[in-house]
Amino acid sequence: MSRDSWFSRLAPDLLRMFFDALYDEDVIKEEAFYKWETSKDPAEQQGKGVALKSVTAFFTWLREAEDESDNS
Repeated sequence: MSRDSWFSRLAPDLLRMFFDALYDEDVIKEEAFYKWETSKDPAEQQGKGVALKSVTAFFTWLREAEDESDNS
């Protein structure tokens, strides 16, 4: 298997794994993830659409967890 082939299969989940680890280890707080998600900073826009698509499930999970804690 070529390196490019391996990376292209892993890449969609790689950012999600980083986000999960950074959140689970309290390296980055919820507010910072949300700030990045909604940022309109031109310096952050290149590739952001692809990145956001790959972490959609992370943000869904984060919002659902927040809703559950608000309802408890």
